[in-house]
Amino acid sequence: MLKFVIRLSFLLFVLPISQAAAQDGGAESKGAMDWGFHVGRMLPNQLDGATEIVPSWGLYGSYMMDRFKFETGVINATGAGVDYLDLHFTLNMNMPVEDLYGIVFIGVDVIKYSGVSVAESVTGGAHIGGGILMPMAEGIWFRTDMKFNINPGVVMFINVGMTFDIGSSSK
Repeated sequence: MLKFVIRLSFLLFVLPISQAAAQDGGAESKGAMDWGFHVGRMLPNQLDGATEIVPSWGLYGSYMMDRFKFETGVINATGAGVDYLDLHFTLNMNMPVEDLYGIVFIGVDVIKYSGVSVAESVTGGAHIGGGILMPMAEGIWFRTDMKFNINPGVVMFINVGMTFDIGSSSK
């Protein structure tokens, strides 16, 4: 499983760097920030005490560094006897594709989890993912993404939401 995650991380995150470095039109300026919210579903697999798809919601904020964004956020999924709280720290990159932007990201998580017949615990984990940003209006973006978490268990989040720029209107 670890080899699969490493290979997928390489394909989603490392390979596109050369393409994005060559295309810097529309790049966000260093120091720019944005924030957003999302709603979605948590799809648990191999997660003790979780057998049903659970609704989720979250908030995030990001800060642009040279070619990458540092993003932090929280995701809460509660339902069907599951209480899952995920604080995540992510390094992401936005790549222009026509009028949209592709997103690839990788990061670490701190997760507080309790499930059906499972005691509450706090553990560390990791994630990779990708998504799409679509401009809606000046400084407002529609965002959809999939976040694949590892530990505890295996969990996928499918999210849709909005992103709001603070100080810059390009990604």
